[in-house]
Amino acid sequence: ADREGTLEYIIANKRFTDVNQAMLDQYGLTREEFLRLTTKDVFAHDLEQGRNLRRRLFDQGHLHIETHERISSGAPVWFEGDYVCLYDSLERITGFFGIQNDITERKRGEEALRQSEEKYRSLFENIPDGIFRTTPDGQILAVNPAFAKMLGFESEQEVRQSTRAQELYAEPSERAYLVQAMTESGETRNVE
Repeated sequence: ADREGTLEYIIANKRFTDVNQAMLDQYGLTREEFLRLTTKDVFAHDLEQGRNLRRRLFDQGHLHIETHERISSGAPVWFEGDYVCLYDSLERITGFFGIQNDITERKRGEEALRQSEEKYRSLFENIPDGIFRTTPDGQILAVNPAFAKMLGFESEQEVRQSTRAQELYAEPSERAYLVQAMTESGETRNVE
């Protein structure tokens, strides 16, 4: 009858009943310390996230998530987890069971890649030199604004869609020779 009230009670009062060593290692806690935790403790850094995750779990009966949490040292970590509700014979939720993995290193790698791509994109878009990428057969994949402007096009998209793309090469036969030579040496992956 009072779903939100029940949820708030669970978040503030219900404790974990069992835990394995891997999870203790993830959080940097002893078994006794972990079994004293509530959802409110685990998500103290972002209680609204904890509340929303528990709500979704109880509404759906299962949940696959990535969460941003803090371990006992205060260090930020990312976990990927799968959780399922446990039910009694009357189909009432009596608890839940979960398995989670620390994916912090993967998330750091994804963030480093995003930043690298952002830097590349900024350089590509803002450098005053014309830059373009093509397939081995000459199809234009990407051009920067400077390249489009140098050739008298209004936009990068106009260059990519132009039927004149092959005409951009001063000597198409030289490109064909280069592509063939690189194909024979197995280096076509670098021809852009």
